[in-house]
Amino acid sequence: MISYPRTDCSVLSEQEAKELRHAMNLVYRFDDYKPFVMAVKAQNPSLELNSKYIGKLEGHYAIIPVLSYDKNTVPALAGGEKLIFDLIVKRFCATLLNPAKGDTTEFHGKIDDFLFLAKFKNYTDLGYLEFIKSDKKKASDDAELNNENKSVPDEEDKIISVSYKKNDEVEGSIEMKEDMTKPPKLFKDASLLTLMEKAHLQIKDPQLKKALKEADGIGTAATRASFPPLLMKRGYIVKNNDGSYVPTELGIKLYDILPEELAIPDFSANLEQELSGFIKKKALKSEAEIISETEVFLKKVFEKIRRNNYVFNTNTNSAPIKKDYNKLSDKQRALIEKNAPAEIKEALQNGDFVTCNKWIDEFFESMRNKNQKK
Repeated sequence: MISYPRTDCSVLSEQEAKELRHAMNLVYRFDDYKPFVMAVKAQNPSLELNSKYIGKLEGHYAIIPVLSYDKNTVPALAGGEKLIFDLIVKRFCATLLNPAKGDTTEFHGKIDDFLFLAKFKNYTDLGYLEFIKSDKKKASDDAELNNENKSVPDEEDKIISVSYKKNDEVEGSIEMKEDMTKPPKLFKDASLLTLMEKAHLQIKDPQLKKALKEADGIGTAATRASFPPLLMKRGYIVKNNDGSYVPTELGIKLYDILPEELAIPDFSANLEQELSGFIKKKALKSEAEIISETEVFLKKVFEKIRRNNYVFNTNTNSAPIKKDYNKLSDKQRALIEKNAPAEIKEALQNGDFVTCNKWIDEFFESMRNKNQKK
């Protein structure tokens, strides 16, 4: 019914752009979408796609109704399937309809001795909005990413088309809305995925910001959705009944002990900048240099944790603690039983945990030294 879905590409190649009639024929077979198809044929009979939706592909093209549907009947969609297909179809049709046009209108008002300014988009040509409403969540998502508390009006309130002349005076009634500032909303699936996609907004360095933006953020469209379940599996976050995510005590402890370098997206942005240079054949550093610098960086930040002797205890009722040489975790015991010499295993049996912990420190130190030699 739709093209390959695990993509974050927003364009088609020139070849797919020439075959849109096949997708439109599929859409027409659904009664609910026939008015949209007829509107497209009336405004754009040749199905010519705007050039901004056509580009060079580095993977799969944008998600659209499939171009090669060859079955005699179409399925009856319900629930989530219908909602997703509805979004894809309407966005697809919108790209083939006339654009909405308008001007930004300003109202300057005076109440007592105070001046006020109000702005709105005054549409002179509704274009696709006459048939398909735009994504009303985008404004709220963007505000949420910037920790802003902006209310987003209903779509009916946003689509305004009035006739006026410059310097016209208007009369009307106004009312004051009393409210209080609110903390940022908790992340849900959609806003969390959007945050990962737009992680560049969290970066101050212009070059790193540009690099991460061009890379479409952290992860890919195919992998981002797997991050929250993984964090839940590891006990760092939980999902509330309303779909919002909150950190567990364990997750907060992890955040507290992580060096700042691993808690911000700059490291990922820097790697993306280097990789982008290879893709464009304008690499400023060799592959060996990048690997070496990355290795040095990771050793540096993890050394900060090691120097503090933190044991990251998975018991959510306790805080991160300094290493206690008189105790051993199950993983430490397993490490000794698998790798330690006979005398250390004997020390374990005798309850000599100080000797065991010192061997564990020496074991990991030797592993680090071996890696440095490699």
